[in-house]
Amino acid sequence: MGVCMGEYDTKYNKIKDLIHEKNLDGILITQQPNFFWLIGGKNYVNIQTQSCICKLLVTISGLYLIGNNVDIPLIFEEEIRDPNIKKLTKTKIYNWQEEDKENEYINDFLINGRYGSDKKMENAEYVGDALYDFRTILSNEEIKRYRILGQQVAIDLEEIVRNIKKGESELEIAGKIMSRLYQKEILPVVLLVAVDERTYKYRHPLPTSKKLEKMALISVCGKKGGLIASATRAIHFGKPPKELIQRHKAVAKIEAQLINYTRPGEKIANILQRGIKTYGKEGYKDEWKLHFQGGTTGYNTREHKATLKSTEIVRKHQAFAWNPSISGTKSEDTFLVLPDRNEIITETGRFPYIEEFFNGISIKRPDILIKTFNRLYLF
Repeated sequence: MGVCMGEYDTKYNKIKDLIHEKNLDGILITQQPNFFWLIGGKNYVNIQTQSCICKLLVTISGLYLIGNNVDIPLIFEEEIRDPNIKKLTKTKIYNWQEEDKENEYINDFLINGRYGSDKKMENAEYVGDALYDFRTILSNEEIKRYRILGQQVAIDLEEIVRNIKKGESELEIAGKIMSRLYQKEILPVVLLVAVDERTYKYRHPLPTSKKLEKMALISVCGKKGGLIASATRAIHFGKPPKELIQRHKAVAKIEAQLINYTRPGEKIANILQRGIKTYGKEGYKDEWKLHFQGGTTGYNTREHKATLKSTEIVRKHQAFAWNPSISGTKSEDTFLVLPDRNEIITETGRFPYIEEFFNGISIKRPDILIKTFNRLYLF
């Protein structure tokens, strides 16, 4: 799922225009989302950091990969996958114990010593906002890859959910999901598993050794080629309590409305406000305060978290993942804002759904999967 030469050229030209606009010698890429966006490969050892292990200096004359002797070979040889992009890339290597030489090597490729950076740092002009704008408007090639990723994440998540058994621990369930995703080179950057009362207590339930008795709620953010697809699914053994059914129908309706209103030109804050009103209409007025509601996605789990103070507007070819929650349940999928419609890329058609209609347009949200005597039902 690496970036091909044609896609790279389009992105490189955007950076080149930015270099000219800012009168810079080059732009230093230090953050993983931007490296993934331009190159399509990994640039880390520790998955908990946003920083690239090797810096990438983009100039008018080409690419310069700067890093230590431990990491440069791997990143250059395996993560810059397109051979034509590799030919454009020169490496500058320092010994791992000489990190102070990094800035010296960066300046070797600068004519006037003026460069921009996607991270706020001394002696560099911050251009992170411009790169954010580039990154969050998806190209046709990115949309194609995103569709594939969305289906892979959702199909694997739903398959694991369908086969969950009573007595399995949250950690066992998480391990099965991780195994499935890793086999497809998908990194679960977020994996939340809650069973029974933990579904009511915690919005970010990291998996524990607690064993499932009646219900499981699972959320996944799967990353491949830098793009991240998010989805949540729930299963209940036996008939769910009436209150839980009501809560899930309400949260599904809220998410469907958020998806419906997420159209080009709409203010994100206004969309969120409509969702909050629906929380109240459904009888759960303050539940929205217990967890953020989602926002734009793409090369971060959430590129921008929607708040009532958000000034951003929805743009064509952006990706969104709303995740409204009411204690005990949550509704979440990833979708693309296309010129004529919204496309839910994590909808498989293989799960029970709740259907909502807006001006004749159907939006389906995953229902709770109900399992009784080893058989599956939609209650």
